[in-house]
Amino acid sequence: LYTEGTQQILDMFGHTYDWSFKSKLMGKRTDEVARMIVDNYKLPMSPEEWIVRSKEKYDSLFPHVKSLPGVLKLVHHLSKHSVPISVASSSSTAAFKIKTQNHSGLFSMFDAVVLGDDPRVKNAKPAPDIFLVAAEQLRQLDNSTGDCEPVEDSLVVEDAPLGVEAGRAAGMPVLMVPHPKLAADETKAASKVVKTLASFDPRDFSLPGYNYTKVDHVIFDMDGLLLNTQDMYSQ
Repeated sequence: LYTEGTQQILDMFGHTYDWSFKSKLMGKRTDEVARMIVDNYKLPMSPEEWIVRSKEKYDSLFPHVKSLPGVLKLVHHLSKHSVPISVASSSSTAAFKIKTQNHSGLFSMFDAVVLGDDPRVKNAKPAPDIFLVAAEQLRQLDNSTGDCEPVEDSLVVEDAPLGVEAGRAAGMPVLMVPHPKLAADETKAASKVVKTLASFDPRDFSLPGYNYTKVDHVIFDMDGLLLNTQDMYSQ
């Protein structure tokens, strides 16, 4: 959706938003992205003007964002097993609210949320600040893990090369789920790379395994629509 909205603006000036450039922006804060786009394409506007224009585009697109394969299953699984989880996103608070407005159930399972405009996050990715803040917040919230070290015992899940760099700088292992258009050398720094979270085995990082029995059919006792039976699991 970021790509779609950005391209709609660049179309007005005859430019193409290519992936080699986009990969350098993924994970950066809004002000940095605006400055880099204006400079790279030599646009006849200030970074501030870009932010205003792009916000109009993004605000119309973000409510339609969908969760990626395996996300709901993993988040629910970790929440069920009382594994503390946090959002650590470079998105602003305003953008985050729009992106998540149709996913309130999913995000209600997170124990904490740390965003790019949080005053505790002094430096943006690839600096490790956002992950260190998130880990410390989880440590403070979770009284059951007295011996837990917030850095060594944390796992970062990322899609962006800058985020992977930030996670490693924080001293944390990083699971990367890259966009298929990202070059292979942009994933090398990750501890493990998977095509989708649907293929991720939590036991690879000493997390509780799924241990579910797969079922072929689900019968509802009320009106309902099942879109994908092959992803349904039962205890």
